[in-house]
Amino acid sequence: MKPWSPFPDLVELVAVRHQVSAASLLGRPRDAKLVRARWELVWLATRLTGESVTSVARRMGRDHTTLLHGLDRLRHRLRTNRDYAADLAQFEEEVGDALLLPPVDFGPVTKARRRLAAQAAAATTVMLDRIIAAMATDPLDTIARINRALDPEGRAHAPRPARPVQHHNGAADPAAPVSSRHAV
Repeated sequence: MKPWSPFPDLVELVAVRHQVSAASLLGRPRDAKLVRARWELVWLATRLTGESVTSVARRMGRDHTTLLHGLDRLRHRLRTNRDYAADLAQFEEEVGDALLLPPVDFGPVTKARRRLAAQAAAATTVMLDRIIAAMATDPLDTIARINRALDPEGRAHAPRPARPVQHHNGAADPAAPVSSRHAV
């Protein structure tokens, strides 16, 4: 089963925006109207779908360097034409959320992961409710029990022995306390 991609929907939306057919948008004609529409398609596809330029080029049947050149030209147009930049930004915003919605049927693996995540969230909620109830009755005992549960051997809360400060020449700082562990 192929992974879902919003790219075909994006092709249709850009084609409608520029009043051209999707086939001509992905085809070979090179008139200015189609070329600019292709630039927008590549721009939006890389920004909204997360696909690489190489992946988009493969989908369009073109060399990726051609698409990179088109993106450079589009960026220049966006920098020099504020009205066009605002128009494209609005179009991107309008279609962005709709394109990123995957289909409803996620398949058995994703459904199982969602079910496990829901069970884990429910178990976490139950544990938090128990902790809150215990904190209300005896907060100090609850904190001690949580600490023991997180570190049953009690190592995390034992004080660390002091270490002597070493100078750049390797000599120990005479003013620093020396623990028996580090004594010479």
